[in-house]
Amino acid sequence: MTAMATSNRLGFGRRQEVGGRAQQMFDHFRDDATDYAEQGRDRLQRAGRSISHFVREEPLEAALIGASITMAVGVAVVLSRLWIRRTSR
Repeated sequence: MTAMATSNRLGFGRRQEVGGRAQQMFDHFRDDATDYAEQGRDRLQRAGRSISHFVREEPLEAALIGASITMAVGVAVVLSRLWIRRTSR
C-alpha cells in the first residue's frame, strides 16, 4: 500500500468520525428544540384556557381590561408619532 493510499484511508476514517459527531450534535439540538417548542405550545394553550375561563367568569372586568389595553396602545401610538415628528425637525 502506498503512503498516499494510507493517508487517504486515515483521512476518510477521520471524516467519518467528525461527521458522526456532527450528526449526534445535530440530533441533540433538534431534540432540544422540539422539547422547547412543545413546552412553549403547552404554556400557550394553558394561558389561552386561563384567559377563556377568566372571560367567561368575569366578562365585564375582561372587557374593561381589554378597553384599558386598547387605550394604552392608542396613547403610545400618538405619543410615538409626536415624538418622531418632534425629533425629525
